[in-house]
Amino acid sequence: MKRSRGTYQPCRNSPAEPRGTAGVPEPPSGLDARERSEWDALGQRLAAMGVLLREQGDALELLVRAKVRYLRLAAKVREMGEVLADAKGDLYRNPHAIAMEKAEVEFRRLLLEFGLTPAAATRVRADAEQATEGDANQRRFFSLVAGKRRKAGTP
Repeated sequence: MKRSRGTYQPCRNSPAEPRGTAGVPEPPSGLDARERSEWDALGQRLAAMGVLLREQGDALELLVRAKVRYLRLAAKVREMGEVLADAKGDLYRNPHAIAMEKAEVEFRRLLLEFGLTPAAATRVRADAEQATEGDANQRRFFSLVAGKRRKAGTP
């Protein structure tokens, strides 16, 4: 997880840290059609980014349900409006709008966890990118050990 977030530091890494298998987890049985569609779309997107493991089904489920809940509430608010009038003509805030704002906060928090916002994407690094970087560092190390000199000014 630390590697995917870009916060990996060897001195703080435990060799016993749990590892997982890259890929899309199996969907839970309780998803409706819209949630299943989002599961497939988000799962493929996150797997292609290299930030999803098969063992992270619960986290993906939270993301999917938060997104669908937000989208459903947003549609209801568009249909009814943000402000409603009671029988006397007094205006009040649509309760769906209040719930939509809470759903939006939760959805945004989960987007950040997976690196799906522009700012979060700079902090999340895919395993493939880490592997490439690690290979380059390993080659550099072994070339130095083998006695090859490095050019002046290079790390």
